[in-house]
Amino acid sequence: MKNILVCVSGLSPQIVTETLYALAMDKNDPVVVDEVHILTTVTGKKKIEELLLTPKTGQFFQLCDQYPQLVADKIRFNAETIHVISDKEGNDLDDIRTIEDNGRLADKTVDLMRTLTAETKDGQPLNRIHASIAGGRKTMGFFLGHAMTLFAHRDDRLSHVLVTKGFESHREFFFPPIENKTLESRDYQTNEVEIIETRDAEVMLADIPFVRLRGAVMKKSGSVFGNNMGYEETVQVAQADFDAVDIKFDWDKKEVFLSGKKVEMKPIDFTFYYWLSKRKKNGVACEWREHGAEDIEFLDAVYANLKSSDTYVSDELCETKVDKRNLREKVKLVVIKSKSFEQRKNGIKTAVEKVLGLNGAAPYVIGDFGLTVEPNNIDLGNGL
Repeated sequence: MKNILVCVSGLSPQIVTETLYALAMDKNDPVVVDEVHILTTVTGKKKIEELLLTPKTGQFFQLCDQYPQLVADKIRFNAETIHVISDKEGNDLDDIRTIEDNGRLADKTVDLMRTLTAETKDGQPLNRIHASIAGGRKTMGFFLGHAMTLFAHRDDRLSHVLVTKGFESHREFFFPPIENKTLESRDYQTNEVEIIETRDAEVMLADIPFVRLRGAVMKKSGSVFGNNMGYEETVQVAQADFDAVDIKFDWDKKEVFLSGKKVEMKPIDFTFYYWLSKRKKNGVACEWREHGAEDIEFLDAVYANLKSSDTYVSDELCETKVDKRNLREKVKLVVIKSKSFEQRKNGIKTAVEKVLGLNGAAPYVIGDFGLTVEPNNIDLGNGL
């Protein structure tokens, strides 16, 4: 299993070397990472390449030279692991200025974390993630932290790096060097200058406890989101797994709400769904193949109420057949047409998935024996 550091960075890439140092020096759980991945802008990438990755003189190489447990050649950290946010045309962004830019940042973060938290066929994580939210804009840290909530495994770690006052964001401080150095630290509020010594610098990781939703989503939906989902859709799918499963009909407005969200249905689909919901609410078996005259009358009454006219729907939905179990008596049964049942089932499924998504719709779709929603979670309103 690889140890992977994920950071967000703006114009001060010191966060990367500080976190690498803090991980390696951790007394309780020292970690030397195998890869470093950074989310940033095109300007941030230039700073990283200039200050950290310049061969020999870059601060990443200086860190590895001074601390033997960190071997530069064994840590994958290069232009390929710097992930630059781009616009919808694929042009790299030099800053996050607009709502659209913010959305692109969110999608890029989710896409990266989905990839890095991939699993083997038997469900074991391929990597252990060490994510730091210390750098970049506040929204960058937020999206990375939220992506960890959505995708992280049990042993993945979220942290913030803490640096002694005076050294934090100091343009000449990237990690505590082996040989002491004297630096000037300016207080930009008072304009006073203080002489500080790097031997006094402390760099520590503050672990951030967070809720991991990956396991819960896996348990309820069997998957951890689609490979092409952006941030917003991913959040909606995750939320759907935790929303209350309930059905509520509003007959004054002739609307149906699933998990609190209005779902537009054709009148015939609304009629069929209400009929199945009422049977479920009343504890009546929802076997669809066999029904009596009272069901036909009910379906017609509901449909007529929706259409505000004497329109009948039973001719389209139902047919009369001889009961094969009682051929001698030639008992006739009223049944839902197989073709019509499939049409209604598919029409309702499409309408529900449009609003709730594939995972969110799952509890509400119709099976061969009707609905699976618990009777107590069905509110029929003031309908028939």
